Amino acid sequence: AHLAAHEGAPHYAARCDNLDEILNGAKNHAYYDVALSSHHLFVLGDLNFRTRFAVHRNETTTTQRKSSSTTKTVQPDDNGTNDDDKEPPSSVDRALALVEQQDYKKLYYQHDELIAGIAKGELLVDFDTLPCNFPPTFKVLREKGFHYKPQRTPSYTDRILYRSANKQYLKPLAYEPCPDFATSDHKPLRGAYAITPNAVLTRQFRQTEPPGSYRIAFSQMACRNLPALDVTGTSDPYIMLTWEFVDVLATDREHKNLLMRWTSSGDRKWPKTQFLSRTLNPTFTGEELELSING
Repeated sequence: AHLAAHEGAPHYAARCDNLDEILNGAKNHAYYDVALSSHHLFVLGDLNFRTRFAVHRNETTTTQRKSSSTTKTVQPDDNGTNDDDKEPPSSVDRALALVEQQDYKKLYYQHDELIAGIAKGELLVDFDTLPCNFPPTFKVLREKGFHYKPQRTPSYTDRILYRSANKQYLKPLAYEPCPDFATSDHKPLRGAYAITPNAVLTRQFRQTEPPGSYRIAFSQMACRNLPALDVTGTSDPYIMLTWEFVDVLATDREHKNLLMRWTSSGDRKWPKTQFLSRTLNPTFTGEELELSING
């Protein structure tokens, strides 16, 4: 992926929107994006997330400098921006100081937009990535090594992230930049991962799992602090079970005495509870949803 460029909160929001559009655009199910319907999923490329420092009161922001500058014609740089779009020099200086000290841990964990966004649940929820224990990959001179252009705060714009349905079957082995790459203002990143194929897992399960059926019952269900979706500041929530690719038997409150087969294709109603009116903290007293999987 190549996400929206530039520094600042609006451009960070644009990158989050880019990822949402990509994941939802690739979904193969009405309810799930591609991250939820895959055994393993990788997101990688020039994701353009930047190093961001808190702005002190005595610093001039990019927007303020733009409004006070005179109109002039400038030559855009390689990222389609110009000198008037430069970040406050103090941000560049702070990042360069951390790079000089090789304090990549602080640069990564305290000032990286991507890591902060994942921690807040703003993007790529449940995705993992190895830490960047190396110099930032952007914005560098087109020569070997890490020599940074002064127009931009050094940032970890180039990333590899992954999400696995079962983390024990995907193991990261390596994660590193290519410092000798000299034809771009980015240093490319490379990673190596070990993945257990489904064919191997199928043989293992057949050898270890006993034959038979499995019953899963959901009861005493409750939710807390749901988002308000009505104009009154409340919601009318219910719980609905959906799935794909696995044939199961299901019963719900409307057919308590009838065992029904629900498959991954065809018209059907998903088993669900009754809805509760005007609440953000519902408790579904007396409700039970049941699934049975044939072994």
